[in-house]
Amino acid sequence: MERLYNEGKCGGIGVCNFTVPQLKDLLANCTVRPLVNQVEAHPFFVDAELHAFCASEGIQVMAYSPLGSADSYSGKLVGAILLQDDEVNAVAKEAGISAAQALLCWGMRDGACVLAKSVREDRIEENLRSQDIKLDASLLARLTKLDRGYRFGLGWMKGHFWDDEAWSAEEKNAP
Repeated sequence: MERLYNEGKCGGIGVCNFTVPQLKDLLANCTVRPLVNQVEAHPFFVDAELHAFCASEGIQVMAYSPLGSADSYSGKLVGAILLQDDEVNAVAKEAGISAAQALLCWGMRDGACVLAKSVREDRIEENLRSQDIKLDASLLARLTKLDRGYRFGLGWMKGHFWDDEAWSAEEKNAP
């Protein structure tokens, strides 16, 4: 990627699902710093350490699954539906907005770029209106307290799926 960047074939380099240790290793060995780290981020998976590290290094966080991913394998398996969470809906009701808007506002609280998926025009428009909504600190804190270390991509596993600490030796070496 660095070669492509240096040849002018791309305007920047981004990474996806990098953890703090992975970013530190990359930053110590790269000549072109990543501009973006695309990661799963929502109130069930806050990962404050990663977000703070990215901010301190000038790496933009791009958050995917900000509304949860109830249709993902782990979402179906565990039945964790972020949009139906009682506290999410209580915060939304108190703010006079939808649960989706509350989650998107939470995702954008520290300047993250938030990627919400929808195919319905009315929901896309509602999501876009979230840019103009500011939740007060107490409402944001209530959403942050929902952190369970739960990833919809790999809901049963805390953190990044390539972290050495996350997998047993058998799992790492499985075919």
